Amino acid sequence: MLSALNIAIWDDPILSAKCESVSPLEFGEELENLGKRMLITVGHNDSGIGLAAPQVGLGKRLFVMKCVNGTEIIAVNPKVFPKGEYKIMEEGCLSFPKLYGPVCRQDECTLAYQEPVDGKEATVELTGLDAHCAQHENDHLDGIMFFHRMPKHYRKKLLSQWEKMDCPVPVGL
Repeated sequence: MLSALNIAIWDDPILSAKCESVSPLEFGEELENLGKRMLITVGHNDSGIGLAAPQVGLGKRLFVMKCVNGTEIIAVNPKVFPKGEYKIMEEGCLSFPKLYGPVCRQDECTLAYQEPVDGKEATVELTGLDAHCAQHENDHLDGIMFFHRMPKHYRKKLLSQWEKMDCPVPVGL
């Protein structure tokens, strides 16, 4: 039986590192099981809808997400192409629990990725919360956190909240 994974929290340096592509030799059942375990991990967190590989300690270009319509995506070597109008949504992150703030992203995107078992190319059009989630998770693969996308005055507000929780300041906040 597959189990949930531990989530890397704010002070783990892997969260600010750029991830490597998944090589053709890594595709297969083991990679798919990793994706399934990541989806299980998201399911164990009430506020979670997506999770990137660095958040579970792996520097690989892989993320998972649970779409609004119930579809689950395991995106290997993803590419996200934002489009549409810019919209502000409240975002949080499983690696930065209890921190939320407004992030402006485009409200639509095309997500191109490879399937975990055979590397087959797949493409999906996403809107609204799903589009924001794909952009958020893809940012993780480049070491970009959601608060990097916020205006400075909101970042200062987050810093204040973080300090009240008696936590060291996250890298880049």
